[in-house]
This record gives sequence, C-alpha cells and structure tokens, in this order.
Amino acid sequence: PDANNFIWQKPVVWSYAEPNTSFREEMGPNHVTGLDGDPHKEKRAYLKPAFTMSSAMKFMPAFHRVFRDGINEVAGSGEPVDIVPFWAELITWGNTQTVARSEIPRDVTKRMTRWEVQMLRGLFLDDSKAPYYEREEYRRLREETFEWLGKIVDARLENPDAIQDNYGEILKLRLKAEGDAVSREHLINDLYFVLLAGTDNTAALINYALMELYATPQWIDWLREELDLWDGENVMELQHMTRLKAVIMETQRIRPGALQLFKYAVKPFEFGGYQIPANTDVLHLNNLGHFLEEFYPDPLTFNPERFIEKQRFVPKTFGFFGGGSHVCLGRNHTMMQTPVVLATLFKSCELEFSQGFSRHLEASYSGGRSEKAIMARFRPRS
Repeated sequence: PDANNFIWQKPVVWSYAEPNTSFREEMGPNHVTGLDGDPHKEKRAYLKPAFTMSSAMKFMPAFHRVFRDGINEVAGSGEPVDIVPFWAELITWGNTQTVARSEIPRDVTKRMTRWEVQMLRGLFLDDSKAPYYEREEYRRLREETFEWLGKIVDARLENPDAIQDNYGEILKLRLKAEGDAVSREHLINDLYFVLLAGTDNTAALINYALMELYATPQWIDWLREELDLWDGENVMELQHMTRLKAVIMETQRIRPGALQLFKYAVKPFEFGGYQIPANTDVLHLNNLGHFLEEFYPDPLTFNPERFIEKQRFVPKTFGFFGGGSHVCLGRNHTMMQTPVVLATLFKSCELEFSQGFSRHLEASYSGGRSEKAIMARFRPRS
C-alpha cells in the first residue's frame, strides 16, 4: 500500500512515455498512455467529458438494450459462442449506438474489436513484436479500423453539431481550442478511446466473473436471490444491488487485468530507507495488495461476501484501475457496463460450457487474458 501510494501521488518522478513506447509507436505520439506532464494533462482534459460517471450513466438504458438483444440473439440460435471476444464485440457495437454514434456494419465492428485485441497483445512482446505487427492479417485489420475511424471523423468535421454523444463533447472542446488547426490524427485517436479502448479489459472482467461464479455455483444462487427481485428493465436499480457489486469487486481483486506495471524513474527518490537514482527501471506490483492476508483473509479464495462485510475495499491496496493522475480513463464505463451484462445474463440465461470448463486457464498479456477459446451455449432460464 505504501508503494502504491508513493507511485500514484508522485507523477513527476516517473516517465510513462519510456516504458509505454510501444503504445506511441503503434498508436501515434498523441496517445495518452505514453504521455507525460503537460501533454498528458492536456490530452486527458480533452477526453474527460466522454468518461465521467454522468456520461457513462446516461447511456445505461441503451447499453442494456444492446446487451439484452445480443444475449437473446445467441440464446435463440442455440449455437455455442466463444465468450472470450463476445463481450468486447458487443460493447463495441453498443458504443456505435450510444457514446460514439456511427453507421458501422456489425461485421466491421467485430473485426475492429479483433484488431484491438491483437494490438494489445503485441505491445507486450519483445523481439517478436515487429514481425507480429507485420502479419498480413494484423495489417489488414488495422487499416480497415483506421479507415473507418477516419471516415467517421471526416463526417463529424463536416457537421460537428449533427450528433450529440460523448465523442461530440470531445470534438467541441478540440474545435473551440484549436479551430481550423485541429489535427485529424488527434481526432482519430480521440475517437479510438471512445469507440474501442477498454473493450478488451471490460470483456476480460466479465469473463473472469463468469469463470469464478461457475467454478463455485453457490455464488450464482446467492447472486440470483438478489437479481430475481429485479424487473429486468430498470437498470438504475442495479446500482443498489450489493451482491452484484460485491461479485464485481471480488473478481477485480482475484483476477486483476495486469499483475504488474513497469515504471521508469526520471528523478531520484527515497523509499523505505533506500535511495533510488534517476534513470532506474522499477517493477510496480500494483495489485500485490489484493493478495495480502492482512487485508483480504484467505486471499486466493473467491468470496464476494467479503465486500459486503467491509462495505468497501482497503483503499491503497487495490490497483485494478491504477491510481493518481494516470488512473484508467475508462473505469466509469467498465463499472457501468459490467453489472448490466452480468445482471442481464443471470436474469435470463444459464451458460452451458462445451468443453470441460476450468477456472485454471492458460493466460498471457501480463496474466490477465485467456489465450484460448471458451465455448458456451446460452440457455434461456425457465
């Protein structure tokens, strides 16, 4: 906790551009993940209106309809679905109907989501990163994604006031500050954050919640006792469901998306009695606190009830979304979309896994992603 507090409260000590060079190489020099200091503050100021809690909440009913229709569609087909990419594809499709309204065909949004997943996987490769990004499939997916992002931006610039959504709020700020000098490349990168960024992270959180719940079915029964009182329509009621919130918090605790982060110190600092010089690489175990017995007893056991007993997590131990000025931009949207998906799914369906389901899965990408398909049928509940 002391390390988390120090790192999150001392942004001037760290360069995020140095360890996140791969982001800037693949996504451009204006990518917020690889910016430091004033450029980072400026970029986040432009993006902020699209990621506030109010901007996330206002689209909850619309997202609920998208998720409900998507779940009903696969349940009606009776065919197994790979749930690893399924939620990310559905969220991206929902984004085109809500936060970044655009006329993108459904099959295109699926390929855009596939590009996003592959782009993120490549960032964490070493010597094999260059040939990975040069693969024909990857280049084709990337070119198609950015072609569509560019077309949307061009249409918005022709009539900036035509569509009122979260991306429109960013566009207004950009045009007010930069006028005719506004950068098309920056606007495309802004649109990427609203339309695609974070969909893979949210999908992983949903899937890990499903894995943990189906590995311990008593928690499904416990959760459904609460959800069966819900009418299935008024999504605003979900914010009062303590068991649903507890399941999500416990999933974040036991299945963090990134087990560690790499930092680069640009200033000397003292910590724990040690003098650390500038230009030092630092490994930040941002989620180690999730597994410390003194904060979370029996930490390797999935136990959502712990978050009802305590009513809250222990603040500086929890690193799922990071902290400080570089805290995850999309956390409000993740924390809005995840309960809507889980509530809608458990209210209406049972999952039937096609091949011996196990919560012990081969994972990579800092430990936070399944690398194999998880096939499941969505069976309507009686």
